[in-house]
Amino acid sequence: TTQDGSNHPPSPPRKLSLRPADPGEFTQRAYAHGKLGLVEVEALADLIVADTSLQRKQALQQFDGRLSRLYGGWREELIKGLAHAEAVIDFGDDEALDADDDEDDGDGNDIENDGGMSIWGTIRPC
Repeated sequence: TTQDGSNHPPSPPRKLSLRPADPGEFTQRAYAHGKLGLVEVEALADLIVADTSLQRKQALQQFDGRLSRLYGGWREELIKGLAHAEAVIDFGDDEALDADDDEDDGDGNDIENDGGMSIWGTIRPC
């Protein structure tokens, strides 16, 4: 009998198919599985080709997600603006629609995106 208690001979070990990773393969897999966003992938590429410490610093700042959060805030502003435009088109220009423009977090403070910059070109303090 064999070690596992059966009467058949052990099967030969399987041959593993190993290969070196292609350049960028791990980054591509991370992006495909949602572990990295497009901005972070571009930041990683910038970091790899950076020649100066300033370029490396900028790439690392881009990689930490601040830029993605800024873009996400802009996206939310655009969605709200589009929804407002559609409401005006569907229901006419009503003062009740304008009253809902400024979102409030409950403390009397307007909600701002993480970047402190509006897509409309004004810079708001964070």
